[in-house]
Amino acid sequence: MVQHPHNDTLVVTLKIRDCQVRHILIDQGSACDIMYVKCYKELSHHKDDLKQSDNPMVEFNGTLTLLLGITNLEIQAGRKTVTMQFTVIDTPSPNIILGRPWMHDMRVVPSTLHQLLRFPTEFGIEKVRGH
Repeated sequence: MVQHPHNDTLVVTLKIRDCQVRHILIDQGSACDIMYVKCYKELSHHKDDLKQSDNPMVEFNGTLTLLLGITNLEIQAGRKTVTMQFTVIDTPSPNIILGRPWMHDMRVVPSTLHQLLRFPTEFGIEKVRGH
């Protein structure tokens, strides 16, 4: 249950491959979908499987971070699944940050106030609650 008033970020659990991945941050300000290397390894992937990228990423504090690579993975929310391109980086942080690319592909409407994601599916409007 959401206690009001609050300033909580929207953090959800979604299915990636056959695993329930917790601590996924929904970030409307992120221009890419980010997976941290620890989560990538826990999904039984290896760094050698990544497509290489020479583009650096600017972190929140303005420092440059080199990417380990890029990978495509399926993400399931409710009964809807999309394949997304993740940028994999090696810094300590939550498991995954889902940004605007994922939100646009899913047609998600996020609400930090209600701690809720809502999105259309062939079965109607579905929702995923934050935790």
